[in-house]
Amino acid sequence: MLYLQSGARVHFYAAAAMAPLAFFFDWLDGNVARWRHQHSALGRELDSLADVISFGVAPAVLAYAAGLNGGWDAVALIYFVCCGVSRLARFNVTAETLAAGSDSGKVAYFEGTPIPTSISPLGLLLLAPIVLPRVLGLTGLAAQVSGANLALPAITGDYFG
Repeated sequence: MLYLQSGARVHFYAAAAMAPLAFFFDWLDGNVARWRHQHSALGRELDSLADVISFGVAPAVLAYAAGLNGGWDAVALIYFVCCGVSRLARFNVTAETLAAGSDSGKVAYFEGTPIPTSISPLGLLLLAPIVLPRVLGLTGLAAQVSGANLALPAITGDYFG
């Protein structure tokens, strides 16, 4: 939230860079647990809590900081976080049953979309102001009207006013 206080884009981009880093550490955590052949219910719950914060709350906060701060935006962002929480809760409840036949104790398949995939829309949101005008071959005012500044008005600093 330092970006909202200072307005320096570097703070926003530094916070956004933490999402892929969180994805890497989530992957590393799972691999270490499988390598050591140790897992516990507490570990699964703590992993889910870290996932909700890293891939649910953090992208919602970044979207809020990027300019999605209206009433309906808040509803959509809260809904996004609630979907991630319910997905992880469902996984935790059914994980024991789904992993029963597996030698490794790992769930053989996912039911629904894993919450770490939420960094994909975040990446698209961050790249839109850079990539969209170049892909469409637009310059100047046409690049601004194309939606590049609509994607991240708080970061680009241009509110068409």
